[in-house]
Amino acid sequence: MSAFNDDYCGSLTSIYSGCETPHQQDIKARIRAATTALKAIFDDRDVDVSSPCTAGSGSDCWLFSRYRLWNSVISDVDIKLMGHSSGRRNVGPGYLSLSLSPLTGEDLFLRLLYKQGRHETGGEEECILQACIAVHWLLKAHHCIEIVVIDKDRFTVPHPRLFFDALSVSKGVTKLVLSACLVNDKHGSELAAAVGNMSCLKYLELNYAGLSDSCLGAIGSSIASKNTLVTLKVWTSDPESLGAALLKGAKSCTNLSYLHAGVGDLGVDGAHSLCSMLRKNKGLRAVNISGADFADDELLVIAEGLNAEPLVNLESLEFILCTLPISALAVLADALMKHKALRSFQVANCALDCSGMKALTPFLKNCTHLRYLGFDDNEIRDEGAIALSECLAAARELKAVFLRNNLFTSSGAIALAKAVSQETNARLYLGSFSVDIVETNALCEALDECDDDRLRMTFNPVDVYDLQSEALSGDIYMLNEIIFSEYVTMTEYRLEELFRALSRSCTIRRLVLKKGHFDRSSARELSRFLSVNTSLKYLELFARLEPSYLIYLFEGLAENTSISGLVLGNSWFDDDATHAFVTALKCNETLSKFSRFLGDEDSLKILHAGFLENYTLLKLDLAQCPTGDAISSSINQVRLRNHKTFKRAAKFVGMNSTDSTLAVAFEKVGFSNSFLQHFRRYRKLSEVDAMIRVKAASTYMADYFPVISGIVKEKLECDLKSPSTVQIDQLNVECLQKIFSYLKVEDVIRE
Repeated sequence: MSAFNDDYCGSLTSIYSGCETPHQQDIKARIRAATTALKAIFDDRDVDVSSPCTAGSGSDCWLFSRYRLWNSVISDVDIKLMGHSSGRRNVGPGYLSLSLSPLTGEDLFLRLLYKQGRHETGGEEECILQACIAVHWLLKAHHCIEIVVIDKDRFTVPHPRLFFDALSVSKGVTKLVLSACLVNDKHGSELAAAVGNMSCLKYLELNYAGLSDSCLGAIGSSIASKNTLVTLKVWTSDPESLGAALLKGAKSCTNLSYLHAGVGDLGVDGAHSLCSMLRKNKGLRAVNISGADFADDELLVIAEGLNAEPLVNLESLEFILCTLPISALAVLADALMKHKALRSFQVANCALDCSGMKALTPFLKNCTHLRYLGFDDNEIRDEGAIALSECLAAARELKAVFLRNNLFTSSGAIALAKAVSQETNARLYLGSFSVDIVETNALCEALDECDDDRLRMTFNPVDVYDLQSEALSGDIYMLNEIIFSEYVTMTEYRLEELFRALSRSCTIRRLVLKKGHFDRSSARELSRFLSVNTSLKYLELFARLEPSYLIYLFEGLAENTSISGLVLGNSWFDDDATHAFVTALKCNETLSKFSRFLGDEDSLKILHAGFLENYTLLKLDLAQCPTGDAISSSINQVRLRNHKTFKRAAKFVGMNSTDSTLAVAFEKVGFSNSFLQHFRRYRKLSEVDAMIRVKAASTYMADYFPVISGIVKEKLECDLKSPSTVQIDQLNVECLQKIFSYLKVEDVIRE
């Protein structure tokens, strides 16, 4: 431990060797005090902080079992150490990451516990310095830390010299994300040096807002020196910051596979630098250019460069939020015809109009290998949509065409739908468009030609109600979302027809109804729709429902197995409606968000009594109810209890814990859709991966917690080393738990 105190203290103080002498003496004393305090913290827990990294082939570093202790120290700078599996089906060691993350209640508790238990209590500045030194040591000593992510919108690096030196001496960091506006010119050179010294760096993402051209040039030169770097993403959150100097410094790098350049106003020199990067990185597979306000000559420079030296490996090219002059766009289209590996081409939010689309048609007609075309959020009208439809026959491998949020009408939609259905096997994403009543039949015929699963679109179905009825009842157009705006008032008859059609839909996920008039018949149809539909996730009903109609709504909700969010407008809850709502909460295990409950104090008391038995509702908006603080506070406490239950259940799934309290939490909520979505966000998993892990946890619980998991429900047989068999029928949970406290798992036999 002396090496940590003496040698390490010396290396830390040398970072400040350029400071004035009084300040250097002060920081030297503070660093020594901070390392002494860190020594005491870890000694108290029998941890040798100076132990080397033990990660190797097939084994994890010792940090994996101790990173909660480290987090109690480094949380003072809002940074967390997190463990990750290797991603190779448990083959090989895992890795760790340092990231700037919102602190959870557990993190804050650990921080408080750490401050209460340490030997010397210091002020906030001392705690921050200790945290910075701990981060520095982690990066210096542990090659198992592969990722550093600082992505908070506004974050000031405490002790920036320490932070950037920590990056410089890091042994294993392969991915560095600095998407917060971290530094100014004072420390820009230190950031540049850190990037240049990181020997393993493969992925760099940098927000360069606030840095001068000289600093950007130095950072760019460091980037160019990194032969290991394969992914580079540079962008700015400040519209006044320009990236030309950074590109100029980085233009000689040669090993990139992915380039994201958010550059603003380039100028001709910046365009030449970007062109140089494209030409020298022969292995580029994906290029994303965003925020570039190209002038004619600037885009021409890039187009001519790509025409002279095509990128043989380029598979994806994207222009996002760019200005693309028509004359230069035509030259770019000619150049892209030489890129035979190109599979995806996207121009999004670039104000692309019909002239721009026509300029691209030679490229689109000749690139038979394209698989994905994207033109979302542009200004393409019918003429441009028709021009595009004439190009689709050439792309025989086309899988998807994206044209959401454009300006074409049903005429353009008809042309696109016919081209897709007759010439390709692609999916067509149209987004919303206005429908000409005269073209209703023609649009229906064109859309009917598409296979059931190949068209994704939204439109205002009230405009053409015949199209709405057919679309909803047969799932022909795979509608995922329907929104009736406040400008459309649905009558009772229309509502009844709508819910009847939706009862036969297997694709609708979101329904929003701003205005409408309910009667008993439409309310019953709503109840039936909710009871049989299994796809709807989110429902907004701002149309006012009488309390008796609310009862129908909640009867359907009680049988629903999919909806997770329900929003009501100004519907009043009387006692009967509240009882129906409480019954629905007892039966429904998917609803996690509800807004708004509007009722008197008696209704709130009924809600409170029933809410105690629900463990899946995480958000409950009580609106402006006339109630005392006690009931409202108690309901909020139950909601917080549910949050804790979800968190414990997620821990059980992630850890396969033997802790019975975690198992009980999982038993309460683990089989609900709302928990599955919570676990996906908690662990950042795909839906399929989350389902696999939850299912595995269910199997684990059934094996190790037979009483909790419900294996024993009415009858259970057990043989306790005697010839006789003890049979137990319909005992209560307390009796079963008492009996099974004397049994091993293998003694339990399911009948």
